[in-house]
Amino acid sequence: MASHCNPFPPASPKDVGLSEYQVTRLARIVRGYVDDGDIVGAKVLLVKDGRTVLHEAAGWKDREAGKPMAAGTLFNIRSMTKPIGGMVIQMLIDDGVLGLHDPIGKHLPHFNNPRSGKITIEHLLTHRSGFRQYRVPRMPLHSLGEIADHIGEVGPDYQRGIFHYSDIGADFLGALIEAVTGASLSEVFHRRVFVPLGMADTYTLDTATPAFLARTASAYELRQGQWQRKWDPTMGPNLPYPMAPPFTPMSQGIFTSPADYARFVSVWLNGGVFGGRRLISEAAIGRALSTAPDAGEPGGFPGMTWRYGQMWWLAGRPGQTGMPFAFRHGGSDGTWAWGWPAHRMMALYFTQSRGEVMYSELESALSDLFPEEEFGAGNPSS
Repeated sequence: MASHCNPFPPASPKDVGLSEYQVTRLARIVRGYVDDGDIVGAKVLLVKDGRTVLHEAAGWKDREAGKPMAAGTLFNIRSMTKPIGGMVIQMLIDDGVLGLHDPIGKHLPHFNNPRSGKITIEHLLTHRSGFRQYRVPRMPLHSLGEIADHIGEVGPDYQRGIFHYSDIGADFLGALIEAVTGASLSEVFHRRVFVPLGMADTYTLDTATPAFLARTASAYELRQGQWQRKWDPTMGPNLPYPMAPPFTPMSQGIFTSPADYARFVSVWLNGGVFGGRRLISEAAIGRALSTAPDAGEPGGFPGMTWRYGQMWWLAGRPGQTGMPFAFRHGGSDGTWAWGWPAHRMMALYFTQSRGEVMYSELESALSDLFPEEEFGAGNPSS
């Protein structure tokens, strides 16, 4: 079991070759978001070469209760659950239990039909299965398997092979993990990810305790230009999901801290290794972080677009293939993480202000940490 001691000891920006001005500017920008009412509160963490150069809290954990954002605050990371589930899928591929090109019907029989039979694990990992964002049957559901069985029989909404971001597709992968391991998704997350990485400040929907809930930031939503609290820890773990299940979905079921999630991100920066122990293969890293040549979405890095790999968004120049300049994922309640493999650097920005779009502006500020030539001609990761 990995130790929960800090694996990222503090350092000055200068010690790791960063500009002290640009690092302190990041903290100032996040504090400005609070002062300007753009968010309620946030934490920002910047780690370079395994050293922490910025870890700061701003604003409120619960504004109405007068509780400031504290060092031990936990966050609902929603869709940032997907890369964790994606890593478990890669582990099972490494183990030979799954194959990337396996049809889902090989493991979930209700997909073995003319409508869903050609959908593969790779289609689900890359959001190219043809299923829309979310679709929940109008009936009580008690497991990921029940959801997969019902919707697998109905079939996809769109043409297979074209990108459509899909929460329900991620939940099918969760059902697949449960089917081949014989354990709940939550149990697998703990055994394969949380415990080896020492993520002691991380919990799932079905493992919430009063102590964990008390440390979790209240969630806010922007309504008519004002931040309104939509959830606080007294309401229990079932936040207002599209479904409020008694189990952990792979699309959005984890709560954690920036420091804990940084442990997970570091695996992807270090070639699949954490604390001297290999968790996933270099081949798995390559599979998940290989940039596809399809169309991308603009972001904050000059001249680069974001395209979806296997449970990670990947930044590179249009048409670029291979390893990306950066990878990232966000959660819809306002959490984000970025990693730069060639630079062994990561940044995490966690808030619980749903609907805020400041991450895009922050991404532009993050680009200032790199020399201008990084975004010129040539390979951005060279």
